[in-house]
Amino acid sequence: MPTGPEAARAGLCARCVWLRRVPSSRDQIYYLCERSASDPRFRRYPILPVARCSGFEAVDPGAGTLGG
Repeated sequence: MPTGPEAARAGLCARCVWLRRVPSSRDQIYYLCERSASDPRFRRYPILPVARCSGFEAVDPGAGTLGG
């Protein structure tokens, strides 16, 4: 799960179980919404920061996350 400035840049995605961080070869991080694979209402790479999302599900702090 992103923290600090990275979390602020991602917005709501930073705390979502559907987030997967995708590093690029140019030292950038992209935020993939894995919910987009099964639901076309969600953008694969949302415009950041995300302030509202009907698919948001909060990460359980006691569990592992999808956000590699």
